[in-house]
Amino acid sequence: MPTQLFNIVTPSVQASVETFFFQQPALTSVTTFTVTGAQFADDAGDSPSTIPDVSPSGYYNFFINGVLQQRTTYVVTPGTGAAGTVVFTSDTAFSLLDDTPVVLEAVSLTAG
Repeated sequence: MPTQLFNIVTPSVQASVETFFFQQPALTSVTTFTVTGAQFADDAGDSPSTIPDVSPSGYYNFFINGVLQQRTTYVVTPGTGAAGTVVFTSDTAFSLLDDTPVVLEAVSLTAG
C-alpha cells in the first residue's frame, strides 16, 4: 500500500484581550454588588468607553481580590458607560475590605 499524505489544516485564531480594573469600596454583609462600565479603568487608567460584547466566541473572566470567580456567580452586560455592568451574586453574605481590587477580563476570539 503506498504512503498517503494528509493535509492537516490548523485554523488561525486571533485573540483580543481587554482588561478593566476597579477598586471596590468596603462592603459589609451583602449578597450582591454591581460595577458599571463607567466605574472601571482600562490598562491606561482611563475610563473605558464600553464593556465589549465578546459573543459569539469570546468569554469574560471576573476576579475579586485576585481570585477568579465561578462563571455562575456573575453576569456581564456589555454596553457603553453605565449601561455596561457586571453583577456579582453570592448564595451567602460576604464582606469586602475598602479598595478590594475587582478585575474584568474580556477575551474575544475570531478566526483569522
